[in-house]
Amino acid sequence: AFTLTKTATAVNVRSGDRFTYDVWFNNSGSGPAGRVWINDTLPTGLTFLSSSDPAAMTGNYNWTWTSVAPGNYRLRIDVQVQGGLQQISYFRNTVFLSYTDEKGFPGSMQTASVDVALRGPVISLTKTSPRTTLHESETITYTFTIQNTGDPAETLWLNDTLPSGLTYVG
Repeated sequence: AFTLTKTATAVNVRSGDRFTYDVWFNNSGSGPAGRVWINDTLPTGLTFLSSSDPAAMTGNYNWTWTSVAPGNYRLRIDVQVQGGLQQISYFRNTVFLSYTDEKGFPGSMQTASVDVALRGPVISLTKTSPRTTLHESETITYTFTIQNTGDPAETLWLNDTLPSGLTYVG
């Protein structure tokens, strides 16, 4: 039988930050597992950098071991937060562990998850006008409201492309 736990070395991250997921798995059985397979597909917005056991990688985010003796094991997965992420408040990462006993019989799949909060600017933008109807040669005024409910933004710009038939008059 196996137990599975997942932790992260950071609880709050920003774009560009690096952190590590630790996957702890324990063979609590009386003998070796014939095969242990871990799948840890990363959430969108994270880039895989490395793992503590690259030789066991059998595909993207998959690790496989054979003849796993009873005891505790740790797999470290180093990741980096990508830039330019859409508004998300956290990354939820779930790991799956499957195994067979020494005779090849499958055990029950184990899962574990951990959440890491994403810090950074959280920008919202609205464009409004008191006018709902416009006739030829009339002037319309737009009001832009930008709100940041997160961390300070380093650079922020606004580009408004006018529809055909409208001309900017500054």
